[in-house]
Amino acid sequence: MEALARKKSSIVGVDLALAAVKMTKMKSREANLEDAEVIRADGLELCFANDAFEIVICADVVEHVDNELSFLDELRRVLMPGGSLLITAPANMMLWSQLDEEVGHRRRYDLRGMRTMLHRSGFVSIHVRYWNSILFPLMLIYRRLLNPGFEGELKAARGFNPILYRVLKSEEHVHLPFGASVVAIAQKPRLGDRHR
Repeated sequence: MEALARKKSSIVGVDLALAAVKMTKMKSREANLEDAEVIRADGLELCFANDAFEIVICADVVEHVDNELSFLDELRRVLMPGGSLLITAPANMMLWSQLDEEVGHRRRYDLRGMRTMLHRSGFVSIHVRYWNSILFPLMLIYRRLLNPGFEGELKAARGFNPILYRVLKSEEHVHLPFGASVVAIAQKPRLGDRHR
């Protein structure tokens, strides 16, 4: 939200978990994000008018939802015609582990599945790619051999965060045909647009 606040005048953060909403409100105050609003809402029934947002960012949420098409229909509803949707989600079922079970993932995605899902939900200009690719082989070995779950992975990553950030940053210029995550950008069709 801090990064977005530098580019956009108003931001609304949404989460279903009350603890996450409280924590984000506190951090927003600490960061002096005066135009940032944080609300608790269910992604399947958002409390916003049709065509309310220019951009919707859905960061690692869709994999938790049972009915992903209904969820995407709701995101499309609140987007303005021509508005952009950015989605990140875990990729590659080979990485399925105790972590996925613990955090409530229903699935991991591949490029084709993400593209098909967005197309079926009525989005256009769909661009999908993998990221978190450079670390993928290490993650695969780590999860196959140790499978430590959420807390174990959090502890293991804690000391390496600055390095991990630099590795992920380098992927802005590297596109590999595999990855631990998938990122997608799509648009809501403009009024009168016949292309689906």
